[in-house]
Amino acid sequence: MNQPSVFIGSSSEGLDVARNIKAQLKNEAEITIWQEGVFGLNSSYLESLANALENFDFAILVLTPDDMVESRNQSAQSPRDNVLFECGLFMGKLGRSRTFIVYDSDKPIKIPSDLAGISLATYQGQRRDNNLMAAVGEACDPIRTQITKLGSIKITIPPLWEPFTSNDTQFVLGRFSEFKSFEQSGLLGVGDAISYTEVSAFLKVMGHSSIRISYADRISGDSLGANLVLIGGPDANSITREVVSRIKTSLIFGDPNRHEVSFTDSITNTTYYPEYSRDYEEPISTDCGVIIKAENPFSPSNQVLILFGSYGYGTWAAAKLLTSRGFYNNSVISNGDYFECVFTTDIVRETPQMPKVKMLRNIIP
Repeated sequence: MNQPSVFIGSSSEGLDVARNIKAQLKNEAEITIWQEGVFGLNSSYLESLANALENFDFAILVLTPDDMVESRNQSAQSPRDNVLFECGLFMGKLGRSRTFIVYDSDKPIKIPSDLAGISLATYQGQRRDNNLMAAVGEACDPIRTQITKLGSIKITIPPLWEPFTSNDTQFVLGRFSEFKSFEQSGLLGVGDAISYTEVSAFLKVMGHSSIRISYADRISGDSLGANLVLIGGPDANSITREVVSRIKTSLIFGDPNRHEVSFTDSITNTTYYPEYSRDYEEPISTDCGVIIKAENPFSPSNQVLILFGSYGYGTWAAAKLLTSRGFYNNSVISNGDYFECVFTTDIVRETPQMPKVKMLRNIIP
């Protein structure tokens, strides 16, 4: 069974305390101290810290009296600002029950009132035998109890995504080959790229770290039977074109060879198409898009998830919709059923806003 993961933050002056806390709790958790590869050489402090927030179940912040501050005409010893900043971020991400402050009660220290409510664990560092390991044991006992009680954070994977967290899941993106004379590697739409980034990041949070990606014109035929996530419409993604021609959908799409961007619901005879503005800087005011979850026509035991828009804004918006909590309030989505969905999205400053669902219905295999 995997142990809970624990981050220990401290100043350089507090590293000895951090190391002894790690030694005390090593049997209960997988522990990483801040200088053990958390802050990478090629990443900024904030980037590294943002990534760390996603990787730990608990955080322990060691506060040591490193700086002198003036408050209301009185001087007091205070911990480093960066350690307090880390404490606030972890409290916001993990909650108060999973964030701990450890400090030496023999050394007066000013703790900001903003940190009220966080579990405070103290130890008496002034021992005759200078045994720091034994001293921090007092602080580690309640932390150990809480780690054992709460355990790892349980990630609930929405039923819609369950098939796509398997290791054989294949992301397939389309690229525009007609521009190959301009760029030999082909051109990928910005909206498609952002959509892939948002969906893959969402899956990583769900615990799926091994994401495979291929271009539609390079994927092997043997890979088409996997669980597929297809990003991009029939005009740019040839695998999307092959799949939508084989699945049971009520949507009729325009000729991809002519880059027709509208599509029609054959049941209601409603046609969806982008809306344009007179603004030269932002010619598209509203885009529309499609999300389809269906049986994989190349391997019925697996599934396909298709995201695309009339333009790239719609594809980008599809990822926003799929990763938003509100989308899962619908029983069709929450049950993990096959479905087809049409939505529109307003475009403001070249960014799609939260999509508005216009049609959502089951697909019967």
